[in-house]
Parts: sequence; C-alpha cells; structure tokens
Amino acid sequence: MSDIADNTTSDQKQLDELCHLARQMGEAEKNRNQEFFKALLADKLTFRRASGAIVDKETFLTDLRNPANTYETLEQRDVVAHIYENVGVVTLLVQAKGMREGKPFDGVFRNIRVFVREKEKEPQWQLHSWFNVRIP
Repeated sequence: MSDIADNTTSDQKQLDELCHLARQMGEAEKNRNQEFFKALLADKLTFRRASGAIVDKETFLTDLRNPANTYETLEQRDVVAHIYENVGVVTLLVQAKGMREGKPFDGVFRNIRVFVREKEKEPQWQLHSWFNVRIP
C-alpha cells in the first residue's frame, strides 16, 4: 500500500494526517466504529455511494449499524492527498467484498473524499463530501 502526499502550499504533516485519516476510515467502516464516524463526518455530509444513492451523515451511521451490511475484506491503496488552503482532497482505491442490504458485493471502488479543516472541531479535518464509484 502506498500513500502519496503531494502539495506545494501546505506542510507535510497535514498531508500525512489526511492519508492517515483515509486509512482509518477503512478500518472504522469495516469494524462499524460509530464514534469515529460521528466525530469525522460533517453534519451536512453528502456521500454518493457506488450504487448512485446519495446519503447524509445520519443515513450513513444508520447503514453502518445495519447487520445486513458487512465486510469480509476492505483494503485501500493508491492514497493521494492534496491540500488547498483549508480544504483537503484525498483520492484512493478501495477493494471490498461483503454484503450490502443482505446482497453480496465484490469490487474495486474509486473514492474521492473532500475534507475541510475546522480548527474548533476534533478531529480538525471534517469530511464534507465523499464520492464512491465502482471501477469496471
């Protein structure tokens, strides 16, 4: 697994934080870590699932609790982070296999995640937009 942090206007520490958050998100989703996502997801999150469904923060957390949604595997690679002032964009590939709404799935998915640095929040990087598409 390789991570690339690329930017000319911000320090390496912030880029490393974003790459680390991306990896943590995969583990947290696989392990149904509600507290992690409650803190990380912006209240007005917009998430486009690979199915095309658009979900908000509350729907994401509800889906995370749903026992019909499970992961057998969830691996991330090609993590790339960029920072533009207080906005961080992370792209990565996720290979996942499991069940969604009780139906099996297996595939590789391109993820684009947009974070905003909010200094009064913890963690400071809040996920505002998340786009997920299946790679044929």
